[in-house]
Amino acid sequence: MTDYKPISCRYHDILESIAVMGETCYLVYDDETGNRKEVRSKIRDVFARSGEEFLKLDDGTEVRLDRLKLINETWVGTAGSTGSNP
Repeated sequence: MTDYKPISCRYHDILESIAVMGETCYLVYDDETGNRKEVRSKIRDVFARSGEEFLKLDDGTEVRLDRLKLINETWVGTAGSTGSNP
């Protein structure tokens, strides 16, 4: 069983829009070991696998959506949250 928590549809829509437009964005996320990462990258894909959602960056890095903290200047929250600064 996974501990994945879906992100808000609002943030999912933002990610898909950035990917479709081919924009470079600023992302802050926690990697699978809990280390905070900050990157500037294009989002190549937003996809689901085994009940979890991910995005794929230019360099091939896959980020699970519930590990995202910031998209450009917007704090990300899980579904039902306010998306306030973690």
